[in-house]
Amino acid sequence: MNLRVEFVGQGLRLGRVFIFGFMAVVWATLLLPHAGAQALSGIQGTVTDSTGAVVPDATVTVTNDATNVASHAVTSSAGTYTVTDLIPGTYTVKVEKGGFTTWLSKGVVVDAGGKQSNADATLKTGSATETVEVIASPISLETSQPELGAVVETKVLEELPNQIGGLGRQIDNFLFLTPGTTGGSFSHRINGGLDFQNEVVFNGVVANQSETQGFQTIINPPYELVSEFRVLTSVFSAQYGLAQGVASYQFASGTNTLHGDGFEILRNSYFDARDAATAAAGNPVNVDRENNYGFSLGGPVYLPKVYDGKNKTFFHVSFEKYKLDSGTTTTLTVPTPALIGGDFSTFPNPIFVPGGFVAPSGCLNNGATPVSGQQWFQNKIPTACFSKNSQSLLSLFPRQRFGSHLQFKFLCIGRHTDHANRLGILDRSQSHRPAEAPRHFLS
Repeated sequence: MNLRVEFVGQGLRLGRVFIFGFMAVVWATLLLPHAGAQALSGIQGTVTDSTGAVVPDATVTVTNDATNVASHAVTSSAGTYTVTDLIPGTYTVKVEKGGFTTWLSKGVVVDAGGKQSNADATLKTGSATETVEVIASPISLETSQPELGAVVETKVLEELPNQIGGLGRQIDNFLFLTPGTTGGSFSHRINGGLDFQNEVVFNGVVANQSETQGFQTIINPPYELVSEFRVLTSVFSAQYGLAQGVASYQFASGTNTLHGDGFEILRNSYFDARDAATAAAGNPVNVDRENNYGFSLGGPVYLPKVYDGKNKTFFHVSFEKYKLDSGTTTTLTVPTPALIGGDFSTFPNPIFVPGGFVAPSGCLNNGATPVSGQQWFQNKIPTACFSKNSQSLLSLFPRQRFGSHLQFKFLCIGRHTDHANRLGILDRSQSHRPAEAPRHFLS
């Protein structure tokens, strides 16, 4: 059973109260050095005029549609430009140059994993107050790197089912949606590579283990925090240290709109039916109670009468908790009272005095002191020969219910898991220049 509640709003009083409390805790991180590096996705292109000649020194402005944060660049002598360190999303690209009309392209898509989207502009002679607007293709082609890969977008992560288990929902389960990825939940292979030998990247920062580099079970972030990821299968850039594929994840970022959700995923054996074998044996359904719950919240930083981070500073925090109680019905052997008393006379094989045995006071074997390697008389071990530890442990054995032979008894062996996962992100833009846009992590 999956329950999910979302809210979206601007200027919500309740949201502002929450943000005020939240930011009172994390505001100090603004003064700290930023951790790691941002993913190197971006937009590039070439600016030409109507004759095909390149246009140098044109001003390029790239604006994130969700945050309204603008990044700037100037075309080179070859008419090219590159704007990097952009978070995944849709952007508006504006190109301006004196003596030419303004060129505007909306809906330019930037994907995760260092992918460079292309936005070539053609300027026409005219007034800068005139604007030529184009709509970018929703599918961006990689033209700068000979890389093969696939992007798993936010909508896929939100809507496709993902089985919980172990430590909760595993984001790397979706690696198998990309062509060429094989294996199972424990290990995977990208494009015929070796187990655990692919690169793992979060927001442009390598997060490999010292051994089994591609193993992600214990380094998965909160599931709701990942906005999308990209899997590179072959012919990728030399910046990646391992040559067996790349799984590059991008964390979500806050926007100018306050957005949050809460979720509860319930899996309980109370709703399960017994299979035929379990029903025939008269056994109950194996215990399985799983709860995966949490919340995410993101938006602009707002401190009443102190700071308004709209268009500048954003936060996104995710928290999830996974609880598991499970048990398996099994069969164990319970000794008879005679066996507990040391009487093994019904056993077909002889019972011997163990090596190094030191007989307690009063311990006799057929009237004599027991000797190591000697068979116990009539396969019976006198209770006087039991050590104090053995006597205390034997008293804990469950007693059989009926019969004079070995009795089978059903027991439930259970395990309990309680795992919490949390991570907060604080993004801020200084002077709207991406090179000065640090990202802070709070976990």
